[in-house]
Amino acid sequence: MKGLSLILTVALLVAIVPVHTWGTASAAPFVPIQEIQSNTTDGDASAYNGQTVTTAGVVTAVTGKGFFIQNGTGAWSGIYVYLGTTPDVSVGDYVQVTGTVKEYYGLTEISSVSNVTKLGTAPVPEPVVLKTGDVAQEQWESVLVEVRDVDVTNADLGYGEWEIDDGSGPVRVDDLMYKYTPTDGEHLYYVRGVVYYSYGNFKIEPRSEEDIGLQPEYIPISEIQSHTSDGDRSVYDGKVLRTRGVVTAVAKNYKGRWYVFIQNGTGAWSGICLYFGSTVPKYGDGTPISKGDLIEVTGSVDEYYGFTEISDITNVTKLGTAPVPEPVVLKTGDVAQEQWESVLVEVRDVIVTNPYLGYGEWEVDDGSGPVRIDDLFYDYTPEYSRYLYIRGPLMYSYGNYKIEPLGPEDIEPYIPRVKLVSFEVQPPLMKGIGKEFDLKVLNNGTLTENVRLVVVIGGKVVVNVTAEIEAGGEFEYSFYYTPNETGELPISVILYEANTGELLDIRNYLFDVKPNINAVSFGLTARYVNDYQAELSDLNALYANFTEVVNKLEEYGVKFDPKLAQKIEWINANYQTVEEEYALYLKFLHGAEKTGFYLPPMLHIRIALFTGEKVKAEILDILPVLQKALKEIEKELTPQPAPVQGNETTTNQTVVSNQTASAVNVTITIPSVLIDASHNQYYVNKVGVNGLVENIKSDLGWDVEINYGPLTYDTLKDYDVVIILNPGNDLTDDEIVALREYVENGGGLILAGDWYKYVNPTLNKVLEGYGLAFEKTELMDDEDNSGRPYYPYVGVYNRDVPITKFIPDGWKMYYNGDTIAVSGNAVWVIRAFETSYAVDADGNVVHEKGTQPVVAAAVQVGKGRIVVYGSSKGFSDSYNGNYISTTWPFIKGALMWLVGEI
Repeated sequence: MKGLSLILTVALLVAIVPVHTWGTASAAPFVPIQEIQSNTTDGDASAYNGQTVTTAGVVTAVTGKGFFIQNGTGAWSGIYVYLGTTPDVSVGDYVQVTGTVKEYYGLTEISSVSNVTKLGTAPVPEPVVLKTGDVAQEQWESVLVEVRDVDVTNADLGYGEWEIDDGSGPVRVDDLMYKYTPTDGEHLYYVRGVVYYSYGNFKIEPRSEEDIGLQPEYIPISEIQSHTSDGDRSVYDGKVLRTRGVVTAVAKNYKGRWYVFIQNGTGAWSGICLYFGSTVPKYGDGTPISKGDLIEVTGSVDEYYGFTEISDITNVTKLGTAPVPEPVVLKTGDVAQEQWESVLVEVRDVIVTNPYLGYGEWEVDDGSGPVRIDDLFYDYTPEYSRYLYIRGPLMYSYGNYKIEPLGPEDIEPYIPRVKLVSFEVQPPLMKGIGKEFDLKVLNNGTLTENVRLVVVIGGKVVVNVTAEIEAGGEFEYSFYYTPNETGELPISVILYEANTGELLDIRNYLFDVKPNINAVSFGLTARYVNDYQAELSDLNALYANFTEVVNKLEEYGVKFDPKLAQKIEWINANYQTVEEEYALYLKFLHGAEKTGFYLPPMLHIRIALFTGEKVKAEILDILPVLQKALKEIEKELTPQPAPVQGNETTTNQTVVSNQTASAVNVTITIPSVLIDASHNQYYVNKVGVNGLVENIKSDLGWDVEINYGPLTYDTLKDYDVVIILNPGNDLTDDEIVALREYVENGGGLILAGDWYKYVNPTLNKVLEGYGLAFEKTELMDDEDNSGRPYYPYVGVYNRDVPITKFIPDGWKMYYNGDTIAVSGNAVWVIRAFETSYAVDADGNVVHEKGTQPVVAAAVQVGKGRIVVYGSSKGFSDSYNGNYISTTWPFIKGALMWLVGEI
């Protein structure tokens, strides 16, 4: 369909999933779990009781004599399979079961099992979150569920059972698979497990200690903040804990990220920030967290580039309400200290010393030293020179402490009775050229004022005049000034009461002085001419070669796809522009040598140079493809030699050919790749993918573009391959639909993940139903790595898949990322070494050594294809380009397979 240079070669990838069976296959009818469970005769017993059926699902739990399976999630989705012996299945196996439906003392199960077939693996469904009072219902039987924020109301019901309640009604917990001994009154953040029925009661059956949400240690805010390892980093960095405080602010930044600030009391070390990301801060019942709430929070302490915060928040409990602490009043020079981080602070009677620090920041000073004000939560540009107070929580980012006002109530300007209302100059300011500055002063008071106006430029007083201004009147003043240097020019305009010296108003400005344009034009003309001669001396010959190749291809009847034809047309038009602009440069140069006015020739040689560079780059991009195509066509059309009858020697032959130039019927296409950068991808926007782009262009001769807008089908359909590295911001539902439509209609898609802390879950929504999923893991290798276990090498390749065609034997690739779950028609492409293993966020080993976890896989979907890789870092310029240099042979194969060239 897309992206071929000359000849389309379709390679079908067939994934053969190993199938393990035991027992004898049966012709029993297939009945989904939901049908078995929900179709009842009396609201309890299944209508299939006593019938032999076949069903399928994902293993969610394993007991000593059977296992639980689920088909999707929600009501009626689970069932228990009773074997009577230890089953040979694992959580996450996708199995098909044939057996007899049986009502075992009220529990619907499948027994007398004749066949269990492992069809592959699949993600285990997330637990259904329920209130404790809602668990004991037939519809949740054998379904994986979770209850939250519960108290132990009876620690010993007998026979290993105990009782919990979240306030909605009690539910039992049992020890079928895991025994936990609680204490009366103990608070648990969650209890999860499958719902079981026995001895007249529904009960939750935890599978392991991970299903019991024990309370972490309580640490006061002051302890978290003041105990540091280096005067900055908290000793609790990375630790999951509980802490308490009064909510002083709930704020959302301009990127839609939510922050909650809490304090335990007031003073130094009393505040900390809770980071919720894109999740709206709320309690378990959906009630929003509000200013003045007294809360207890559970989460992980994180030193985010020097700013101590709590993230990965698992629980927030409202304990009541309390007065919000008053801001701590500080001198501006005392604010920038670690002890005030996340504390509400206030500075008073400050002067704006720099209104434009960049990125929405500005600077104030009360005479004790400056402090920064930022616009993370409240977009405000200082309109006055003096402020009565500025308040907000103190944050740290990009190497600076800064006060973050939350709204207009946190900024109170000082409005003087006599003030400067305008200060204007006609731009631009240029070195050596005088300009008129005009200012206007307004008396807002009720009395006539005697005012002294002082203007300071570059540290020197250039204006010092006195004027009497009537109440409600204005005073206008103009002066000339000639800058003597280029660069920043600070100007201060100060108004005093002439008799008492009282400061009435002060405004600080920062102007940019440009070089003298004529002097600049002369220097730039010489520079552009030298660059033109050095860089474009071969442009004419290159363009002549290009036009010759294009003309020959057209003579052979070759067609160009619309995008390539547009490129050729662009090159022709812009080459003509280069010639015209160079001719104009020569024309105006003659006059400039007499008048000294070099602006006109400078402008024309500049256009000729920059346009010529673009033309040359475009020719160099597509000429190799056109030359290759021409060579193949001419080879195809070369007449074949035939021996002359009676004189068959290698040097005396007759040429016989039935082919002519008009016999060629091909269209030349240059595949195009779109790399997404619209979702805050760290490895695209921060680290960079220059090596990847350069390799695609130079090695394959393909086009590459970077996307900064929403992913729509209308955008995607114009590209042969789309590459999405792990998104920092979630893909929207519309974008997920567009990506799936793009693939199923013939597009090629590469998705890359990241290790468990960062892998974006919306990637799996794109892959849903395709047999591929990113696991929330991190690949480790204690033996074969590039310096740390979490930087393992990978290098086991599936040579039955054409994607690995360009990877040399014994090749090792740098890796840092997660693992891939493969099922259905998908096929693995790259595995880790025998010494590798994978862990989850809690450090549990989820893939043992020797299992060789999958890190790359592929699948054909509809008319299109998908390749997934667990490491976005592998596509980036990380580690001085070592990652992309080792992964390029794999990426090259993936790209060519996606467009059908191998």
